[in-house]
This record gives sequence, structure tokens and C-alpha cells, in this order.
Amino acid sequence: MFAAFKGAIITTDSSGDQDRDQRGDQRDGHDHRIDRGRGGVRADGWHQAAPFALLAGDPAAVAHDGLSARLRRMGFRPEPAAGDAVAALIDGAPLRLAFGALNVLAGPPSTAMCAASAPGADGVTAAGPPPPADWADRAIAFVPESMPRADDTPPPAAQRYFDRRFFEMLVLLIDTFDADYLYWSPARLWSRADLFRTAVTEMLDSGMPPVLHLVAFGARTQGAGTGVETRGLAHFTGQEMAARPPSTMDHRDVVRRLARLALDMMINGPILNARRFPGLDAGEVLVVRPAPGADGASPHIDVAWQDNGD
Repeated sequence: MFAAFKGAIITTDSSGDQDRDQRGDQRDGHDHRIDRGRGGVRADGWHQAAPFALLAGDPAAVAHDGLSARLRRMGFRPEPAAGDAVAALIDGAPLRLAFGALNVLAGPPSTAMCAASAPGADGVTAAGPPPPADWADRAIAFVPESMPRADDTPPPAAQRYFDRRFFEMLVLLIDTFDADYLYWSPARLWSRADLFRTAVTEMLDSGMPPVLHLVAFGARTQGAGTGVETRGLAHFTGQEMAARPPSTMDHRDVVRRLARLALDMMINGPILNARRFPGLDAGEVLVVRPAPGADGASPHIDVAWQDNGD
């Protein structure tokens, strides 16, 4: 049932360094490795196939009456939405919000949703410090109705485009509920809501998606060295990345390069043939090769540096 939906979670009242784990400046002691299947990056079930968002804000706004009143003041026209399809995601009767042509279901997250999204749960990471311990008591779930899925497969290519409307709506909801944290399920990633707002504002000017809030960049061990893998990119492109950087390059510098490549894929589509991309330094070349999935793994692209002998 989880795989039938997309959505978001927002939380408030915490502080810390922005995008810490994404950049690699500091570590918080958590395991940030991304799970792999044989032959590629492992498919992550409903987290990846059916995104949702979570916001946690003012405790007074979480109550049903307060929720409806705040949403009405923002012009979202909340209406009761019946149906068993969201029972696994939203606790109680959800509200349906309209934002232009986009319809979104909203309500307190279910116990199952909270368990799967909690810091420390399998694969869940944070771009910076994790949300405070009481996040679930202050959280609201947002589940777009526009792209339902009935199984654990990624959405069709036509539905994988970057839909900026939902992220514009989340910015309004962040302000509505004074939210300080946001969870994006395809990446299993928590990030600061104020930084997400800033990134979306920049997106309206530049057209560049807020990639560090939508894609997780996690370290993995491979042989005698380490690499970096993405989670959440497949929602937009159908592919994740598995990178083999030079041993002299630190995590922050690797993420800068992979984020640039992820932006290109989110805007222009997946990489279907082996290609070479210029790096950030003079003479630097990234060698990119698509790789099919195997044994339940998602299709992915291998990223290496020309200096690695590729």
C-alpha cells in the first residue's frame, strides 16, 4: 500500500550546520552507507517509488481544527478526503488540498510512516543534524495524489519529471506551520526547512532543482577504497549513481561533482550511453557508463575519473 503514494514531512524547532552530511564537512556518528543489491543500487520500495514529504511545525497547528484553519488562511481550500488508500500513510481522515492543478492529501503521519522515516531507521540520513526527538508529535504528512502507484516499481518516465509545483507548495507550507525540518522520502533524507526554502527560491530564478534536499549522497565501501552512491535520483531519472572517486578527493568535493551531474540528469533526463563530462578542475574528466540492474537492483550509472585508468 505504501507504494501507491508520494509525499513530504516537515518538522520544526531544531538547529545545526546546514547540509553537513551531504557536504561531508562533519559527521554525526550515524551510518550513512547506502544499501546495495548485487549488480547495482538496490531498489528502495515505497520510499523511492512513491515519494511523500513530512513537515513538523507549531504543535497547535497539528491539531485537526488548527490544521484546517491554517490551511484555509493560506488559500489551500482543505476538504475532507475519504478512502482506505491512505490509511497506511495518514492517521485518521485526511484533508485534500488544492494548489492549482495539484491535489495533495494532508494529515498526521501514521505510525508506520513515522517508523520508516525516523532518524536511525534503515537507510534514513540527514543533511546536517537530525530532527529533534519530538518530531513525530509535531509532524504533518503531505501526499500528492497526482502520481499513484499500485506496486513497488518506479513511476513511468512521463511521471518522473521534476514537478516544481509540489516543492513550491512545500515552501508555503513551511511558512504556514513554522516548520524547521523536512523529510523527502525517495532519498530517505531529512534537511533543514529554511535551507530548502532558500533552495526553492533560487530554483525559481535559475530553474535548478534543490538537489541537496532531494538526493542523498552516501559513502560506501568498495574493496580497499570508498565510493559514493546516491539515493533518490532514480525518482527523477530512473537511475542512481555509483561513483569511484580518486583517493585524493574528499567527500565534499565528490558531492559537488555528483550534484552537478545529478542536476543535469534531473533537467535533461537519464544517461543512456557512455559519456565523458568535464569536471570542475582543469583537465578533469568524469567517465559515466550506464549499468543495468540485476537481482532486484535498480538501473544505475557508474561514475569514474579518467585518472582512475578508465
